[in-house]
Amino acid sequence: MLLLLFALEVGAVTQAGWVVNGFYAEPEPGIVYYTEFEAEAELLGFLFLASTLRTDVKPRALTNWTPFWVTYDITLGLRLGENVELGWRHLCTHPIQPYIHFYGVQVPVLEGGFEEVYLRLGGRM
Repeated sequence: MLLLLFALEVGAVTQAGWVVNGFYAEPEPGIVYYTEFEAEAELLGFLFLASTLRTDVKPRALTNWTPFWVTYDITLGLRLGENVELGWRHLCTHPIQPYIHFYGVQVPVLEGGFEEVYLRLGGRM
């Protein structure tokens, strides 16, 4: 059996910035809004593929919203019973607009990604 799940989240971050190797960068001061779309497909009740796409946006005017950052999360895994999950995840983040727009110089350390293998134990009380 194939099960498809999805979620849409919207929100606001009052301070948007990153700390990378001791370097702090704040590309957009003030409130930053975001949208996050998550989808998951589960096959046979234990194999799943999930993905999340988050886009940070800054309002320039009431009808002009500028997306400037995107973050991707892709997960493939196995659910072993109700409370055990074994998986692989790739997470990466990238600017939508060039760095030059924010800093006047290139700042390549602010984007990138990583992979992780994980074992997740859960439960309910």
